[in-house]
Formats: sequence, structure tokens, C-alpha cells
Amino acid sequence: MLSHLNRGKLDTIRFLNRTKLDYDQFMQHEPMQEAIAALGLEPEGVFEFILFLKYYYGLRSELRYSCSEQFDALMESLNERSEAGVTMDVNVGGRHFKISNGPFLRRMFESVNRESLSDYKFVNDFDQGSARDKIRALDYYMVKTLLDYLPISRSVARKGRYTQAERNFGLSVLSVCGRLPDVDREGECGQENNATFDKLMRDFAGTRIPFAMELFL
Repeated sequence: MLSHLNRGKLDTIRFLNRTKLDYDQFMQHEPMQEAIAALGLEPEGVFEFILFLKYYYGLRSELRYSCSEQFDALMESLNERSEAGVTMDVNVGGRHFKISNGPFLRRMFESVNRESLSDYKFVNDFDQGSARDKIRALDYYMVKTLLDYLPISRSVARKGRYTQAERNFGLSVLSVCGRLPDVDREGECGQENNATFDKLMRDFAGTRIPFAMELFL
């Protein structure tokens, strides 16, 4: 049996290989290091946290959504739509039949044995042009989790708004993870690009952030 230390080393190697993150490049990312210093953080701990989240949340960008998550999303959608707006297209022997009875459809799905869905853990949910929004949601998970749980030194109360240092840090996280152009780091990860950070946080405000290990439940 591997020791805890050896298992930790193997996990780190696996995370690095899969995420393609590089510690030296992270340390050479000037806006990131400036933001880390401004927030009173330690580079090594920040890198390890980013590495962990990039690995686990990254699995979600590979079309891996649990059937339970999809079923919950379906039920939420049915509950939010008006009866007239709920339609099911059934294909039988090459012929299509549309069912537009909202209450009937809701009752039908409510009768599904939810426990049976656990036998089918992951399915493709990146279709019909939805991939971009889902990957942006992963960006939000990364940035929001880091800002919420890193031991940031805050000398000024946020009052619901992020400081410039926090914005720079969030933008730098996106940059390090390859989600922003790497041609002008100071511009992309600074005040002139605040709109990118603010829009991301605004678009997904209130979104429940899944705990990474839910991927394996």
C-alpha cells in the first residue's frame, strides 16, 4: 500500500499531466504573482489549489454530467415552464409524435425511480451549442471557489463588490488556465479588462457550485 506521501506525489503528477499546468510558468506570470502578493497569499498554496480545481472541474468539460444532475435540471425546467411551453417529441418507427400536455409530462417524469439513475453515472450534456456556456460555468466555479476559500487578506470590506486585486487575481486564474489570450497579460489581467471578470461573476451569480467530489458519487 502506498504511503500518504507517495500517494500525494502521484496525485500531483497525475494532476500536472492532465491539466498541463506548469509551476514555473505560474511563477513567471507577473499579474498573477502581483495579485497573490496584494492579497497576502503564498504562491505554492495557490498553485496547488488551482491545480486541484482545474483537475476535478476539468472533468466536467469532458462531457461528464451525472444522470441525476441531468434529471434534476429537466425537472427544474419543467417546473419553470408554462403548461403550453412543454412539448415532448417521441420517435417511434421513424414517425414523430408530439406530446404537449405539460401536467402529464411532469407526472410521467416524477414517477421515474430516481435511484435507478445511479446505474448510469455520466452522459453527454454538451450538445446543441451549449458547450460554451458550460465551460464558462467551469470558469466561474474556479474563480469563485478560489476567492471564497483562499485565506485572502482583506484590508477593505468588499460590501458585495470585489476589490481590484481580487479582480486581477480572478483574471489571472483564467489566464493561467488558458481561458484568456496570452498576448498581453498586463492588459488581460488588469483593470482595463474588468468587464470580463464582472460579466462572468454577474452571469452566474447565485449558481450553486458543485463540490468536486460529486463527480464520483
